Amino acid sequence: MDPGARFWRVYLDEAAEFDLDTVENIKDTVDVILAFAGLFSAIVITLVVLTATALQLDHPKVTNILLMELIAIQRVVATGGSINQITPSLLNAESPSYSTAESTDYWVNGL
Repeated sequence: MDPGARFWRVYLDEAAEFDLDTVENIKDTVDVILAFAGLFSAIVITLVVLTATALQLDHPKVTNILLMELIAIQRVVATGGSINQITPSLLNAESPSYSTAESTDYWVNGL
């Protein structure tokens, strides 16, 4: 069992072959995982981009509400009335009622 014995040469040759096979298998596995991760992220990004626009405000609806309020203010001013007679719109940027988003849009973006 000295360091130059035939046993150690055979052992080192077998160990080197085993290590090489193990490294090749791991390399192939990592390549597959990276390809899957790239495809998965591309699909997720596409879905998020398509549904993210649905989470924004409905700008035509907001514009119509603001125009109606401006018209009401002009009518009150033209008739000499008080602006306090006009009920201000409850327009709030965080209000979900002015959004075109449906519950499925929130679920898709959440997942």
